[in-house]
Amino acid sequence: MSKINEQPSVKCPECGAQIDVNDILYRQVEAEVEKSLRKSVEKKVRDEMSEQTKSMEEELDQKSQELKDFNKTKAELARAKREKDELRTKIEAEEEQKWNKKLSEERLEIQKTEASRVELELREKDTLISSLGKQLKDTQRKLAQGSTQLQGEVQELPSKNGLRTPSPWIP
Repeated sequence: MSKINEQPSVKCPECGAQIDVNDILYRQVEAEVEKSLRKSVEKKVRDEMSEQTKSMEEELDQKSQELKDFNKTKAELARAKREKDELRTKIEAEEEQKWNKKLSEERLEIQKTEASRVELELREKDTLISSLGKQLKDTQRKLAQGSTQLQGEVQELPSKNGLRTPSPWIP
């Protein structure tokens, strides 16, 4: 029993130093446990890192897809805005053309109305001028007749006066 309690030791054949067998066994077991533990920890760390990497790659893929969707939506929004602006410009141009056409039609209508009014006024003035010309001719004719008649009456007066006074030749 005393040998069991004793620590086994071995003498080194080369240097003659006493080597504790339990200590060497302890170190060997410790090295194997450490190696096994290291492998286990490394495997666990690799697995965790693999999971993290996979999770990060999935998250990166998701973020990339979200970014693509965002950029696509942004591009569609820009296209829709551009189309809206183009449509607004087109509608404004069409409205401008309609207003210009309507304005031209109104101007033409006003010109026609004004031309008709001026033509009517000119005809009325021509009629008035013609009427005044006829009246003038009638008045001139009447004056000429009145003047001739008056001249005849003036010439008749001495004859009438001569007839009223006794003539020395007539008894």
